[in-house]
Amino acid sequence: SNGVLESQQGDLFTIVLEIERTSDKKLGDILITDLLPAGFEIEDTLIENPMVDGLEVNFGLGEKPDYTALMDDRFIAHFEDRWFRGYALLKYVVRAAYVAESQISDAQIEHMYSPDIYGRSPIAKAIVKEK
Repeated sequence: SNGVLESQQGDLFTIVLEIERTSDKKLGDILITDLLPAGFEIEDTLIENPMVDGLEVNFGLGEKPDYTALMDDRFIAHFEDRWFRGYALLKYVVRAAYVAESQISDAQIEHMYSPDIYGRSPIAKAIVKEK
């Protein structure tokens, strides 16, 4: 699309974070933080797995976080002392709750003890319209 997520109040979205190691180092203590844009709330619910080219995304692949938290303003995941496969797929669900126009912050991944090892996603825009 044009880098803009347009929605109406009440719309649900499955957020998918695909994480891939770009170095051959076997790292541990990786923290992922994904801040929610204004107008959105995390839902503790399940909706259908996303499809890509007609195939359901397989969330059984890759590393599994040791800890995740669905907070008021962010999703976090922590991988303790391991990152051997170098790949993970994470998901959570958000609802467009309030009328807003905001920036979708970049999701961030960082090694907790080596701040020079990090990654960020692209930044986009979100618009929630009244239903």
